[in-house]
Amino acid sequence: MTEPDLNNLRLILDEYERFTGTISSTAPNAGVAAEIRAVIADARNGLHPSADSTANFVDVRRIVERLEALREEAEKPS
Repeated sequence: MTEPDLNNLRLILDEYERFTGTISSTAPNAGVAAEIRAVIADARNGLHPSADSTANFVDVRRIVERLEALREEAEKPS
């Protein structure tokens, strides 16, 4: 994957969601795909405004690094 634009987390999450959609639920790496989806869900939850209408801090770099590591794991041959 090329260097992601960290200013647009939604697009990055969309791309990883499409990637997990290519993994069958019976594939050996299905567990890793589920982990990726959990990271995506958590990140998307952080993008919503907080209860007091202040901006939430989302550590985009940490999220992207985690997704990249999981994708590498998912792409390893079984």
